[in-house]
Amino acid sequence: MTPRGSNSTFIIDPWFSGIIVLGLLFSIFYRNSKIPSIAAMIVLLALVFFQTLQKEKALEFGREYARSFVPGDGFVNPGRAGFTLGCARP
Repeated sequence: MTPRGSNSTFIIDPWFSGIIVLGLLFSIFYRNSKIPSIAAMIVLLALVFFQTLQKEKALEFGREYARSFVPGDGFVNPGRAGFTLGCARP
């Protein structure tokens, strides 16, 4: 069974964890305000969105690079273990 999700963010990521920790610390110092927690959530969502965009760019770059090795009208199928190169489609 394949796990669901975008697989763009690794949870034990210093940026991801750092944003959460900073949001918690600022929330402790500013207990009467929701602004630190809301700001941390917005920054966290922006980080995940940015990482998803970068993942898509990297996959497209990989596909183009793999296509450069396939003669003719080849196709590239990104699999779990890497890219599968094929010859012309039937």
